[in-house]
Amino acid sequence: MKICIIGPGEMPIPPEGWGGVEALIWNYKLELEKQGHEVGITNTKDLNAVVNSVNAWKPDFVHLQYDVYADIMPYIQAPVKAMTSHYPYLDYPAMRRDYEWIFHKFCQNHSHIFTLSDLNSQHFKTFGAKEELLWTWIYGVNSENFRFSEEASLPDKTICLGKVEPRKQQAYLQFVNENIDFAGPHVDPRFNTEDKSYLGVWTRDQVYNDLTNYANMILFSDGEAAPQVTCEALLSGIGLVVSKEASANLDHSLPFIDVVDRSIGYSELKEVIKSNRENSLKYRKEIREYGLENFDISKCVSRYVNKVEELIESNDSI
Repeated sequence: MKICIIGPGEMPIPPEGWGGVEALIWNYKLELEKQGHEVGITNTKDLNAVVNSVNAWKPDFVHLQYDVYADIMPYIQAPVKAMTSHYPYLDYPAMRRDYEWIFHKFCQNHSHIFTLSDLNSQHFKTFGAKEELLWTWIYGVNSENFRFSEEASLPDKTICLGKVEPRKQQAYLQFVNENIDFAGPHVDPRFNTEDKSYLGVWTRDQVYNDLTNYANMILFSDGEAAPQVTCEALLSGIGLVVSKEASANLDHSLPFIDVVDRSIGYSELKEVIKSNRENSLKYRKEIREYGLENFDISKCVSRYVNKVEELIESNDSI
């Protein structure tokens, strides 16, 4: 197939530093090409250029990865088109603020909507999206990039990886102070960058190589779509303590995954982090296997291709 992916145009693809959506798009290009497909990326804020570029290329399938550009989809010419929103508060109406108009545009559009979780799909349905246009897309990450060690070199440590910002609550976690290291670009003035717990901005190579040194990861966000970092943790063999808002697509019944309410007291949260850390050390092989089975990009891309081919075949039969 010829597949065109439309990016936000906010930064280069592949990203030079941090950029979750941009990294996802690039990794999908590489894996789709590996599986025999031709992939083009359009990544500019000039929407006229996006439409002209895509239509000139004549793809079989177009996937828009930036919800703000939903208006262009009627002008895109392709047998099958899909859109995905990576908005972190999509499932939380009280937090959506000015997002409602984009929600409506998605639901009024006749393109398919590849959601990032079943809960995403439920919220799109409440806004009138047709069920037959919805599909839950678990995108995965490249497991080959992540080093896995059966033994943690920092068994008494927890990692919190991601942009240090109010949404991810690192300033509060720093106050909880349960042997947590923090890595990521810093934009929250409440967070103390002088504290020894702050490791600065990790390179992608550090992410790939150093995650497995830890016993577990915490992600305590007040909103997430489907966080890539939890998949990266699992593929590195480390357990998870996550807020309900950060738990998309995870099996909550597993002994190495603890899902907590953000109203939890800090003393109780300390105990959960410590208990999960100790427990996760016993399950490192199982954690890695769970990650490979559910979030390895090769399997996720195969499911993605099967869905797209199904949609194209269905479209051809109309």
